Amino acid sequence: MKILFLNQAFYPDVVSSAQHAADLAERLAADGHEVHAVAGARAYDNPSVTFAPEETWKGVRIHRIPSGRLGKGARWKRAADFGLFLFWLFWRLITLPRFDVVIAMTTPPLIGYVAALFVRLKGGRLVYWVMDLNPDQAIAAGWLKRSSAPARLFDWMLRFTLRHAACTVVLDRFMQEKVLARGARAESVEVVPPWSHDPAVHVDAEARAAFRREHGLQDKFVVMYSGNHSPCHPLQTLLGAALEMRADSRVQFVFIGGGSEYPKVRAFTAEHHLENVTLLPYQPIDKVAGSLGAADLHAVVMGEPFVGIVHPCKIYNILTLGIPVLYIGPPEGHIPDMVKDGSAAWFRPARHGDVAAVVNHIQAQAARPAGHDPDEQRVSKQFAAGVLIQRMGQVIGNLARAEGTAQAAGMATAAAAGAGAAHPDPAAISPAGARRSGVTASPQSHSPFPWNLAWVAAAFFFCYAVVLSRMFTSWMNDANMSHGFFVPFLVAYAVWLERDKLSRVAPKSNWFGLVLMIAGAFLLCIGPPSLDTFAFATRVAFVFSLVGAILFVRGFKTLRILTYPLLLTLLMIPLPGFIIERLTFPLQIFASRFAEQTLELIGYSVLREGNILRLPGATLSVAEACSGLRSLCALTFLGQAYVVMFDGRRWMRPVMALLVIPIAVFANGFRIVISAVAGSYRPEWMTGLAHESTGWVVFVIAFLCIVALHTSFNHIERLFRRTPVSA
Repeated sequence: MKILFLNQAFYPDVVSSAQHAADLAERLAADGHEVHAVAGARAYDNPSVTFAPEETWKGVRIHRIPSGRLGKGARWKRAADFGLFLFWLFWRLITLPRFDVVIAMTTPPLIGYVAALFVRLKGGRLVYWVMDLNPDQAIAAGWLKRSSAPARLFDWMLRFTLRHAACTVVLDRFMQEKVLARGARAESVEVVPPWSHDPAVHVDAEARAAFRREHGLQDKFVVMYSGNHSPCHPLQTLLGAALEMRADSRVQFVFIGGGSEYPKVRAFTAEHHLENVTLLPYQPIDKVAGSLGAADLHAVVMGEPFVGIVHPCKIYNILTLGIPVLYIGPPEGHIPDMVKDGSAAWFRPARHGDVAAVVNHIQAQAARPAGHDPDEQRVSKQFAAGVLIQRMGQVIGNLARAEGTAQAAGMATAAAAGAGAAHPDPAAISPAGARRSGVTASPQSHSPFPWNLAWVAAAFFFCYAVVLSRMFTSWMNDANMSHGFFVPFLVAYAVWLERDKLSRVAPKSNWFGLVLMIAGAFLLCIGPPSLDTFAFATRVAFVFSLVGAILFVRGFKTLRILTYPLLLTLLMIPLPGFIIERLTFPLQIFASRFAEQTLELIGYSVLREGNILRLPGATLSVAEACSGLRSLCALTFLGQAYVVMFDGRRWMRPVMALLVIPIAVFANGFRIVISAVAGSYRPEWMTGLAHESTGWVVFVIAFLCIVALHTSFNHIERLFRRTPVSA
C-alpha cells in the first residue's frame, strides 16, 4: 500500500515528532509498504540547517518543501513560517498522486486540515496523529482568545479534520476525552503513547562519563531538564529552585533543548549570574544516551492548563534509563497515572510555584546513592519502541487492508454490474418480470436530466454575464486579442478530443470545488470590470470559477482530463495594461537593435536613436504597434491550435509554446528590416497598404516556420525510432 507522512519535521531532524514519525515510517517501509514523507527543508528548531530537497532513507522517499527561516523569536515569525510551509505543502500535494493512507501529524497546527482536504480530493484514508491539540494549545498559552474569530475558525478546522479522519491517534486518556468532545467517532480513536527511543537510549556508563567530562559536570549532582522549552512546560519553579540553591556547589542544573521559552531561560540565568546553570542545545539521537544518562535527577514539567493538550514525551526515555523523576505539575495527568499509588521511590512530585518542595526533593535525592531504579525500568517496558511501533504498525496496516478491501469490493461490484449488463435476466426486462418485481416497465429508458450541472451552469453564466460581455468587446477593439473569438471553439474541440476518457469517468462531486468557486466569487467582487486591473482579476476569476464548477459537479478525475483545455481558456483573456507596458518597450528595443545589426550586416548605413532608425533615404520609427506583441499572441494561439488538430502528443504542447516566442520575436525583427530596405528605395512603402502587406506576409512565413519545425521534430523522432536492418 502507498502511505504518506505529513509533518514539518522529519528525519534527520532531532525534535520528538520527527523522530517518532521516522521510526514508524521505517517500520512500515520494512513491512513492504511504499512510504513517502513530505516535510520542511529546514530544521525545525534551527532554520539555518537545511536538508536535501529529495532523499530516500531506509526505503522512505522524503520530499522536502520550502519552509521559513524566521524562527521562534516571536509569534508572528512562527505564524509566517507555518503559513509559508502550509502554502508549499498545499501546492506539493496537488502534484502528488493518490495515497491509500495519509498520516498527518500536528506540526504546523493546520496540517491535519490540509491533509483532510487532500484525502477528500484524491481519496484514501486519513490517520490524524495528534501530538498536540490546537487551537486549545494556543488558547491555553494566551496566544488566542477562545471567543476570537481565529480561534473559532481553527476549532472548525479541527472538527472537520476529526470527522474526516478514518483513525485519530491520541497519546493519553485526557487527550482522548478532548477529541471525543470535538466530534471524533469513538470507534476511530486509538490511544497509543509515544515510545521511548530505547534502541539509541540505554544505560551507557562510558557515554555518561564522557558527557559529564565534556561539560564540566564531574562530581556534580545533575538536575536536568531536556526537551522543548515552551509555555506548555513552565520552568519558573525549576529556575526558582536553581536561584535558591545557587550557593550549593554540589548541584548543577542543566537545560538541554530549545523553543520559544529558551531565550527567557537564558535571560534569567544571565540576569542572576547563575553559575550553577548550564544551557545546551538539542543533542543528536546518537548522543542522547550520554546526555540523558548524565543526569542524577530528571525534571519533567507539565503546565496545568495543558493536560490533554500536549504530552510529556520526554518521560519515556527517562524511564528507560531508570533515573529518578522530579515531576512539577498538576496532581492529575498522564505522568501521575503511571504511578498508581503515588509512592514510587523514583517519583518526586511538586506543584507549580512550590519552590521549597522542589529544593527539598533535590536535596533528598542528592543524599541518596546514585543508581538505576529497577521498578522504574519495569514501568518503561510497556512504552518500549518495539511494542508501541508494532501497535501503530497494526493500526496503519488495518487501515491499509481496509482500503485495499474497499477497492477490491468496488472492482468486484463494477465487474458484477458489467456481467449483469452483458447477460441480463430476461425476466427482469420483460413486462411480466417487471410486474412480478413490482416495477412498472417503460418502453424506453432515459437517463435522468443532470439538474446539478444545469443549475451550476446557469448560475455560472449569470454571474459572469458582464465579464463575458466586456471580454467580447475587448476581442473586437483590441488588436492584440483578435484571436479571442476562436479560442472558445479551440477549447470545445480540445474537450471533444477527450470525449472517450470523459465517458469512462463516473461523476463524483467534490466539495473542494465549491471552495474554488467562492474564491472566484471573491475575485469577481474585487472591483468594477471597467477598470483595467480589476477587469483582469474578474476574467481570471472566470477561469478560476470554471475549474471549481467542474470539480464540484464532476470531480477531480474529470478536472485532470480537462487540464489542458482549461489552460487554453487563458488565451482569450486580454493582458492587463501594466503587463503590456512592461512587455512592449523591451520588444521595441530588441526589434530596433536586431534591425540595426541586420541592416549593417547587409551593407546599409543606419543610425539608431532608441527605437528610431535613420537610413540615408528614410527614417523608420519602431512604434508600439510594431513591437511584435500582437503577432506573438496570435502565433501562440495558432501554434496551440496546430498542435491540438494535428499532433496528439502531450509533450509537444509546451514545446510548441516555447518555440513560438523566438519565432515571433525574430520574425518581427525581419519585418522591420524589410520595411527599412523597401523604404530606402520608396519611402511611401513604409506606410499604408505596403507596410500592412509586409506584416501579413511575415506572419504567414512565421507560421510556416512553426510548421517546418514541427515537421523537423517528427522527422528526427522517426530517425531515432528507426530500427537498423541487419545485412
